[in-house]
Amino acid sequence: MRLAVVLTPWFAALSLATALPATATPPTLYATLDEVPVVGEFGRGFKLVFVMTSHGKRVTRIQAGTYSLVVDDQSKVMNFHLIGPGGADVRAVKPAGKHVMTGVESKGKVTFVVRLTRGTYTYYSDPHASSIRKTLRVY
Repeated sequence: MRLAVVLTPWFAALSLATALPATATPPTLYATLDEVPVVGEFGRGFKLVFVMTSHGKRVTRIQAGTYSLVVDDQSKVMNFHLIGPGGADVRAVKPAGKHVMTGVESKGKVTFVVRLTRGTYTYYSDPHASSIRKTLRVY
């Protein structure tokens, strides 16, 4: 599953939405959530995959800017939720003002256009927030 997420205060999102040219295509980040079947010592189970990538490589640090975040959520037990500096929910530039998150029981691809500013962003799965949590540093 691939996810793309960006945090933006709602008032900045509204002004940025009108400032983006219709033909501008921001760089793309992918967020992936998936359940990969595995057979192990205790029988069948699954491994949870939760990663953010760009150009096929895992991303943990990225330059500030506007990105298209594609979240590919193929899990029935996880969701993607992005919060920004200070722990605030990230709001998308497009769709304007929408929280950058997916539903726990819903599956599929969702695209958000986000504007990332300097700071540390955290993305996690709400039902597993203590164990399925990663950070993205924006410089």
